Amino acid sequence: MAREWVTNVSHVEHDTFASLARARRRRARSDMSHARASPASGAREVGGRARGRGRASRARATASRALRGADGEHSTARDFVHIRNVCYSPAGAGRDILRDVNLSLPRKGLTLIVGRSGSGKSTLMTILAGLSEPTSGVVALGADETRASTPSAERLAQVGIVFQFPERHFLGTTMLQELTFAWPQTQNGFTKRRELAYRMNDALHAVGMERIPLDTDVRALSGGYKRRLALAIQLVRDPAVLCLDEPLAGLDWQTRAEVTALLNDLKRDRAVVVVSHDVEEISPVTDRAYRMENMGVLTDVSDELAGARASAFGAAADSFASFD
Repeated sequence: MAREWVTNVSHVEHDTFASLARARRRRARSDMSHARASPASGAREVGGRARGRGRASRARATASRALRGADGEHSTARDFVHIRNVCYSPAGAGRDILRDVNLSLPRKGLTLIVGRSGSGKSTLMTILAGLSEPTSGVVALGADETRASTPSAERLAQVGIVFQFPERHFLGTTMLQELTFAWPQTQNGFTKRRELAYRMNDALHAVGMERIPLDTDVRALSGGYKRRLALAIQLVRDPAVLCLDEPLAGLDWQTRAEVTALLNDLKRDRAVVVVSHDVEEISPVTDRAYRMENMGVLTDVSDELAGARASAFGAAADSFASFD
């Protein structure tokens, strides 16, 4: 079975690269013909494209500034995730783990959530991913912030989650078995398998594992590549939101930098939510940051921990037991 899947995926990769090569050759011939026909117009076109890129860059910067109001709060105009007054009390717990949690997330970008262990960070992610249902409140996905809760089955389809130490949850022996676990196996599922094979090719490229043989034993992978594989498994599903619980835990410094760079790339196409105590590494690629306190109380600390505005740990330093 593994050999059959390798053959199918190889054919998909060959067709994909052949199509890309043909497109590049056609584009190159078109550009050369245009340049020979009118060098001056070609120069004007290049200059126009450069000016266009400059205008687009300024427009993006203006839009980015518009996302934050005069008081520094984020606008909800482009938010995709809407969590309103969410409470969660596990059966038999006798108390709330989350109480009246409110959070909105944009369609793209990286949101960092920090806080002490036990404050409810991972619980909030499992609710967002559809693995748990809130006791009360609304968890909605989509541009309409007034809509009712999105059913858990739909959240499962739109949200991917990578747990802390995801390698402990691997079920397959080889990379191929792990990537294709739960793919449809019936004859009628061929079209779906072909679509998933294309996505798998893109996912492996996205995480930098396209050159690793698919029959590689997952136990032979380094810690960093196991994290990459876990990310690829979720990217095959093409989720709108990707949640990661402590993605840098247990990794060496070089691998931490590689995984952080990967998260910086992934946030350009989807909403990425990271729960982590490794603030120093993730802050430079963070767009929004929140500190969670007991029972899920959230405070926006973007000015301290997000991107260029970040200062080392900032006022959130007291949220980590190791700094006490």
